[in-house]
Amino acid sequence: MTARDVVEAYLAELRANVEMLEPLQRLSIDEYLADRPRQKQVERCLQLAIECMLDIADHLIGEHSWRRPTSGEEALEVLAEVGVLPRPYRERIRGIGSFRNVLVHAYLRLDPRLVHAHLGRLDDLREFGRHVQAFLDRRPAS
Repeated sequence: MTARDVVEAYLAELRANVEMLEPLQRLSIDEYLADRPRQKQVERCLQLAIECMLDIADHLIGEHSWRRPTSGEEALEVLAEVGVLPRPYRERIRGIGSFRNVLVHAYLRLDPRLVHAHLGRLDDLREFGRHVQAFLDRRPAS
């Protein structure tokens, strides 16, 4: 498997999780709060989608020997520094890496209203995939 194949596999998983979340965007906050299994589905799909973003960042950083980050949030910053992500987009998604940490480590204190609000950010997840794909398309195949 080439380095590009690895990143494209993460992109496919990112898209798959976003697609699973799309029909759930229509849930009102009251419907969402009343449906614990849907809450868990949303939490897990958001976690995996964001995890894909961070894994892509880590993979590209390692492959290109860019500045090593100390957190997922900083890994996204590195992608902005090197031009993979446009600066305005990076500013818009600031905090998404930290939200992943909440999903993974603070699940006992997780505010379902905050998770529901992140359902409105699926376009940001899709856009990440477009920026990474554009970066890959600018590079010759290895």
